[in-house]
Amino acid sequence: MEEVVKKGVGGVVFRKIVVEAKLLSPLKNFSLDIQYVEYRKDPLLDRWTRINILRASRTKQVEERNGKVFEEIVRESEVKCPFCPKRVSSDTPMFTSNLVDSGRFKRGSFILFPNMFPFAKYHCVGIISREHYLELNKISQDILEDCLISCRDFFKLITAKDPDARYIMVNLNHLPPAGASIIHPHVQIIQDYKPTTMLKKILEASENYYKTYGSCFWEDLVESEIKIGERHILRGEILDWIASFAPLADKEIIGICRTRKECFIDLSNDELIMMAKDISTILSLLHDKLEVKSINMSVYSAPIGLECKHFRIHIRIISRSKPTTLYTNDRGFMEVLQTEPVVTSLPETITRTLRN
Repeated sequence: MEEVVKKGVGGVVFRKIVVEAKLLSPLKNFSLDIQYVEYRKDPLLDRWTRINILRASRTKQVEERNGKVFEEIVRESEVKCPFCPKRVSSDTPMFTSNLVDSGRFKRGSFILFPNMFPFAKYHCVGIISREHYLELNKISQDILEDCLISCRDFFKLITAKDPDARYIMVNLNHLPPAGASIIHPHVQIIQDYKPTTMLKKILEASENYYKTYGSCFWEDLVESEIKIGERHILRGEILDWIASFAPLADKEIIGICRTRKECFIDLSNDELIMMAKDISTILSLLHDKLEVKSINMSVYSAPIGLECKHFRIHIRIISRSKPTTLYTNDRGFMEVLQTEPVVTSLPETITRTLRN
């Protein structure tokens, strides 16, 4: 066992433990195979990630190797897609008139409406494009500008009517492997009375770091990654993109807001336009250089109206497996990036069913 510790800026520490796993592999005629497993500790949270890069080559019996099969699924799904322009007016829900007079919240090609089956009081779906299917490198800056500005404006609208709903997030499940039940590209936004489990942990840990070291963890993290030079990907218009030292899932990328903004609702139009460009750029890089097709994304924000000097707006993007013909994943942004399971059955009903 080997422990490797690298000191960053302030209290940022990158710690990993490397162990050797030995086996006699049939892939090597049962000769000795030594694989290296890394246990990496998140530099902010008390959690660990395990990495073995050879697992990417393990046998996958259900992997779809014919891309044309998925192309056919896309064509078939478009026929009755509720998010396509011909059906969106008839097949998607509307807001009550006391919330949005016109029933739906629109800007350019972006259309926002209530989630048909919500898991929060304010849980909405936003169609980001008229096109039924978009590769990640086709999710353009223009598309994201309309989306981000509309989300911020909707959050402001809700805040004016319900100021206790302070916790906001913008999320994306792109394609079925990421938990999307509909292929048409869309975001999900939530405004709530409590933070998700992950956001609560991040807010508390960021505050503790600030009290201990007198600086913002997120600024120190960016400086540390630039200083070490191993995981800083690029400096965008407003976001610094780094590869997560201890990823929540495969190929996790974190974009950290460089301006001292803590809450998404406080971003100006110009700042959101820059953010849209940065997100579009990183999505294209993931697609073009790593062949990523499916992702989850969450924008993390401090609560509305509370001063949080210890926090910075940031975005996490993780890749998911390539689309197959078999199933839609039941773990989306809420489960993976916010660590709060969403389930569809009541424990009491299950109990009654199994008892009787």
